[in-house]
Amino acid sequence: MRILNVTQTYAPFLEFGGPPVKVRALSEALVRLGHQVTVLTADWGMDSHLPVLRGASDRSPFGWRYEENGVQAIYLPTWLSYHATTWNPAVKRFCRARLQNFDVVHIFGLYDLLGPRVAAACRQRNIPFVVEPIGMFIPIVRSFWLKRLYHAFLGRDLLTAARFVVATSELEARELTSGGVPKEKIFLRRNGVEGPPRLPEAGTFRAGVPGPSGPAVRSAGDRRQPVSDRDSRSDGVGVRGDSPRNANLADDRRAELFRRSAVRFARRLRRIHREAVVPR
Repeated sequence: MRILNVTQTYAPFLEFGGPPVKVRALSEALVRLGHQVTVLTADWGMDSHLPVLRGASDRSPFGWRYEENGVQAIYLPTWLSYHATTWNPAVKRFCRARLQNFDVVHIFGLYDLLGPRVAAACRQRNIPFVVEPIGMFIPIVRSFWLKRLYHAFLGRDLLTAARFVVATSELEARELTSGGVPKEKIFLRRNGVEGPPRLPEAGTFRAGVPGPSGPAVRSAGDRRQPVSDRDSRSDGVGVRGDSPRNANLADDRRAELFRRSAVRFARRLRRIHREAVVPR
């Protein structure tokens, strides 16, 4: 099957969080199943990323074309952007030239202009498409009135015309149903977990985390106990006993320990993750 995935953000622009990682994982998995997958997305600065990417890249009539692990991605030039939304006029030219070559279109996310434009072209050509809101259906966080305008002028028609609407949890399915999406159109497919190609050596993480050495330490609420000595009461910061004075002192020391060690912990975690996951 020839599949077109449409997403506002895609690898290598992983600074946008989960969507680019999710779409990449799904696209590569579909390729391994024997499908032909193309990703249509916005260009957030491919020129600066190409020197470190491993796949093949070239200029297409619609923007940068990059292929890795069997997935071809088209990065439409961005003329204007607002937060994570872009205006990409080349989408019209792409739909006119290539959309008829696909059997189905999968649109990821809401509150952008790429999805509605491709959906309108699909309707003109009788190409089925599905929409996956990625948890965006209910307006949250910011720009509430803009998101309500989006639903009024673009989102409602987009979801109405979709063959299916993909939800990743029962909660999201209920939100879609309460928002007017027919229950029979909702397809529940949970998010997967993409494992790294290789794991770090055993003990690498613990060796770089500030904290006591020796027996393994478990956490139960705000008290920590050595696994080999569960009867001894310890709060993990060297203060024992249940008196109010000791409890307050323990809280102060615990807060100070967390304040001083949290940044080092986060940096170490990021470095271990970079070492464990081969750059793609």
